[in-house]
Amino acid sequence: MLQRRGQIDTSRIVVPSRIRAHWGRPELTRSLRTGDLREARRRLALWEAHMAAFLQQVDRNLQSMTRDEVDALYRHYLTTKFDEIEAGFPSLSTKTRLTAPPSISRLSSFLVSVN
Repeated sequence: MLQRRGQIDTSRIVVPSRIRAHWGRPELTRSLRTGDLREARRRLALWEAHMAAFLQQVDRNLQSMTRDEVDALYRHYLTTKFDEIEAGFPSLSTKTRLTAPPSISRLSSFLVSVN
């Protein structure tokens, strides 16, 4: 969902109740770093696609992930994926390859490198 905070547009995504009960976060918010409505809509579409992939991965692996692992994956996803998208923002009319977040099998090695 697109929301305006001051002069900047933000994204607000409600976390599904099943994930919310495990993770504890009711929503995900992120500045789209623009006040231009057209650009905000374009960024929102890209951001929501990436967050949908993140939430699907968490939902598939919910029973085997701790709250800390979900947090670590979310932080990684926020800093890596959004910044990569933001750097280029290809047109939505072109074919865009949306990469999935790291697999759970790589999550443990990622967590070790973070700590």
